[in-house]
Amino acid sequence: MAENRDIDVQELIKQYEENPNINILNKLYTHFYENKNKEATYQIALEGIKYNDDFYYYIVGKRLLENYEKEDNLNKAIECFEKSSELGNDFAFAMLSDIYYYNEYNKKDYEKSLKYILEYDKRK
Repeated sequence: MAENRDIDVQELIKQYEENPNINILNKLYTHFYENKNKEATYQIALEGIKYNDDFYYYIVGKRLLENYEKEDNLNKAIECFEKSSELGNDFAFAMLSDIYYYNEYNKKDYEKSLKYILEYDKRK
């Protein structure tokens, strides 16, 4: 991981613009994550979902969930977690279970919660 601190971010951005690929995007994400740049990691995750990547769908869902008061954000977060889980992200199943189990998001639905937690357990 230390190598990511020494990367030339501008050079990586230039490389990505010239030849977009997920490997460069992953390096950029790691760099900005390590530097605690939440907005940059969110923007990279938005770009990353173009690659149909379960991790980036999960990250976008988590970020949208931070602003769940907006119903549209909550619904989009759920969509992202569902897509992430379809692509194999176990943590997305757990997030979906939590959304439907706890009333924090006003989406209480024990049947859906159970469905997602059972799927999560099955994958462990």
